[in-house]
Amino acid sequence: EALVVMGRRGIPDAVAEALDALEVPIHEAKGDVSCLETVRAVFAAHPITAALHAAGAVDDGLLSDQTWPRFERVLAGKLRGAWNLHVAGEGLAQLILVSSASAVLGVAGQSSYAAANAGLDALAAMRRAAAGPVRRCY
Repeated sequence: EALVVMGRRGIPDAVAEALDALEVPIHEAKGDVSCLETVRAVFAAHPITAALHAAGAVDDGLLSDQTWPRFERVLAGKLRGAWNLHVAGEGLAQLILVSSASAVLGVAGQSSYAAANAGLDALAAMRRAAAGPVRRCY
């Protein structure tokens, strides 16, 4: 088995050091998870059975100052990326989505981040409903 790590900028040194401790082969796939074609290409190039999605971006600002481009920048990696993994990874045994309590608690100035996390929660609920009972860990 191997681990495929995908990101737009490559693997940061601190992360690479932590991954080395896993003692499994690491394959780096540079690309943007918000691009469905890129995600499909990574799935086609590697036998992926499970995915951990931890993308995220923050663009703090008052709701009255938000614009769609700013909002979309935050949604792209987190929410569109999660959807792309869901679509391209149709046969995944597991798709782990890293969300945040901001989806229900809110954080001042982070409306787009809260919305993206609420979207992840909805995607996870949809996947659970489609697959039947799921063991929950708290």
